[in-house]
Amino acid sequence: MKISVITATLNSYKNIQILYKSLAEQIDKNFDWIIADGASTDKTIEFIDSIKDINVILSVKKDLGIYDAL
Repeated sequence: MKISVITATLNSYKNIQILYKSLAEQIDKNFDWIIADGASTDKTIEFIDSIKDINVILSVKKDLGIYDAL
């Protein structure tokens, strides 16, 4: 069974690295990491784009906050 991990983010470069490390350490990699980014202006998007060992689905769109992003 495949699961999805959903993350809403905005300018969260340091925190997204911590979450990535946790997900990368999982034994079972049968999951999608869906990230809704509110158009970050720090290094968040570049970091996410560099991830190759986890299936990441990235949506970058200005939103009205976490609930709008989700």
